[in-house]
Amino acid sequence: MRKNMTQKAPLIITDAFIDAYVKPYYLEAHRQYFKFDYIDNILSYCDENQINLSTSQKLATLFSYSRWMPMSQKHFEDGATLLKLAVDISNMESNEDVLNAQQIVRQLADRNMLTIDSALIFDLDRMRFGQDPEEYSKYEQLLRLEFSFIDDQTWSRVRTGVLNAFLNEPQFFATQQFADKFEQTAKSNIENQIRFLQG
Repeated sequence: MRKNMTQKAPLIITDAFIDAYVKPYYLEAHRQYFKFDYIDNILSYCDENQINLSTSQKLATLFSYSRWMPMSQKHFEDGATLLKLAVDISNMESNEDVLNAQQIVRQLADRNMLTIDSALIFDLDRMRFGQDPEEYSKYEQLLRLEFSFIDDQTWSRVRTGVLNAFLNEPQFFATQQFADKFEQTAKSNIENQIRFLQG
């Protein structure tokens, strides 16, 4: 029997894969904050704090903001779709890790759907709210630039509503590990930003 000459390679997340099939999607002109540096900082935090991401979790992290677009209500869903497409066109196996990664990305859109695997990625993303106040302020400023097509009054009203909704959550972070480390700072940052927007 002849060998299948189109057999796909095993799924391995290499720097070459990231350079070719992930980073280009983070170069869009509208991005001010959610560039690849944001993703890279999350992965670096995991390395520095000995948080061992599974292949599925790392894939999900890489593609979580790959289809970020201001005002889009489905960038996570679009990111999950792109994730599988990127693996397919890279000629690697679209295996169970890929399917699990897609599920993780989709679950980020609704914390009620989080599992143990996706809760960690959810908290790594929300970690930006628990930065020191100066860094958090830079995040809010860059986010505002991404929504610069919205007038100041509308932005203040909508953003205040989003931030108040965060404060009304029983716990901002999904895991106790991140709540213990970042909850107090995150809520303080959010409260200060609301005061700024209303000032």
